[in-house]
Amino acid sequence: MAELGIVAAKIAHEVRNPLHVIEGGLHYLSKEYGGDEKITEITELLKDQVVRLDKVTGDLLEVARPIKGKIEKTNLKNLVLKTLKFMKEGFMEANIDLQVNLDEGLPDVWAYPTELERALVNIVRNSIDASPPGSRIKVITGLASSRDRAWVEIIVVDNGKGIQDKASIFKPFYTTKPNGTGLGMSIVQKIVNQHKGEIRVEDNPEGAGTLVSIRLPLEGTPDYAEHNIDH
Repeated sequence: MAELGIVAAKIAHEVRNPLHVIEGGLHYLSKEYGGDEKITEITELLKDQVVRLDKVTGDLLEVARPIKGKIEKTNLKNLVLKTLKFMKEGFMEANIDLQVNLDEGLPDVWAYPTELERALVNIVRNSIDASPPGSRIKVITGLASSRDRAWVEIIVVDNGKGIQDKASIFKPFYTTKPNGTGLGMSIVQKIVNQHKGEIRVEDNPEGAGTLVSIRLPLEGTPDYAEHNIDH
């Protein structure tokens, strides 16, 4: 995987360099021949494809690059609220109701906050894209236990169209979106793995839609003894 990451990064850099030259050429054509309807139509079409290819290369670089920032004691409630505030406009534009249920007594965990925010943004954005207008997305935090371990958990659940092929969701370039790159959930999985956490994707137990859960281990945090699963 490390070698694949190096190759992906090299390909992305090699593609981006000529891509920026093409982008500059299209800008020149638009400026010089803006009055020509046919040239304008072609340049706009090519610009859209340049933007799409730039996003693919950008996502490739994200998959390949090492995790950023430093690990620090992180308050998940504050992190979730900050992320959702940043995405507020997206909910409004999509006419989706956001319901938040955050555990007030959740202990802090050791995390890379910027990376965790990025993972949450990817998951919530997928839920927005999959949900029809007038639907609902819930974001929940809490404590969980499994396999004799204690976890803190972030859950995002929607009542959208659901995911048919859950086995492929973390595979690079797997996507059901017309303009998707299929790398978003690969990036999310990488971030969760860096936190020694777990991610699961399943059907919404309350009906239509999807439930995505991120679990981060509580071991090693100052509050672990207080929240030990044996108690």
